[in-house]
Amino acid sequence: MKAILNNHNPEPSQLLRDIRRLERDVLRMGALVEKSFRLSHQALFARDLTASKELPHLDKKSIAFISKLSLIVR
Repeated sequence: MKAILNNHNPEPSQLLRDIRRLERDVLRMGALVEKSFRLSHQALFARDLTASKELPHLDKKSIAFISKLSLIVR
């Protein structure tokens, strides 16, 4: 990986751009999972109905990211 990053070519290679995009997508996915966990905890233990209503929307976004990442990794 360092060989790719230390490339003297001033324009990033397609592989490097793909890796960066994948890194961003994985971080977004992690943020969605974290938010979903916090909301589900809040909904369950604080009995917050508003938080529980947000969860299906976050689940759909998470599933979309999982689908996208699984296509890239294959």
